[in-house]
Amino acid sequence: MARSRIYITVPINSLLLALLTVPALILAAGFVMVFAWFGLGSSSVGLILASIVTSVPFVVLLVSGRLKELNPHYAEAAHSLGAGPVRTFLTITIPLIAPSIIAGAMLAFVITFNNFAIQTTMSPLSQCLPATRTSAGAAADARPAILAE
Repeated sequence: MARSRIYITVPINSLLLALLTVPALILAAGFVMVFAWFGLGSSSVGLILASIVTSVPFVVLLVSGRLKELNPHYAEAAHSLGAGPVRTFLTITIPLIAPSIIAGAMLAFVITFNNFAIQTTMSPLSQCLPATRTSAGAAADARPAILAE
């Protein structure tokens, strides 16, 4: 996408930036409505898909930024030495963009945990957050004698 034609990248970048600007609560309500049409309303699969959709724009922006700065002479040199497109991609391009892929994966991991509105809206009713489970368990196990000391 970094080196593709302008008529392809503009709509894709606009869609990705639109996903970044929409508030999480409105995005979660939209996910519930759309996923309900497919039968994934409040399911674990719907929660995973919603987390992926909300974190993909950050990963794409990081990796495409690195691809824009990537020197095309490396791929040309590999082609002139007889490497095919797949081998060039695996041995030249992937190692050069690996730091941005790793950074995007870590950012996606953090963003997934940050989207509290999406997680609470999309999660099945039978599941609750681990922090809620822990605090509820601590409150149930607390004895007045221990708390008085």
